[in-house]
Amino acid sequence: MNPTPGTAHQRVVGKLYVLLESHVRRLGLGTLLLVPATCG
Repeated sequence: MNPTPGTAHQRVVGKLYVLLESHVRRLGLGTLLLVPATCG
C-alpha cells in the first residue's frame, strides 16, 4: 500500500485544479471533477 500524498502534493493539485477549472468553465467544455467519480 502506498503512503498518502503529503501537503505539498495537495497544494499542487489544488492550484492545478483552479487553473484547469477556470479554463474549462471559460470555454464551456463541461465539468471538471477534483475526485474520482463514476459517470454514467
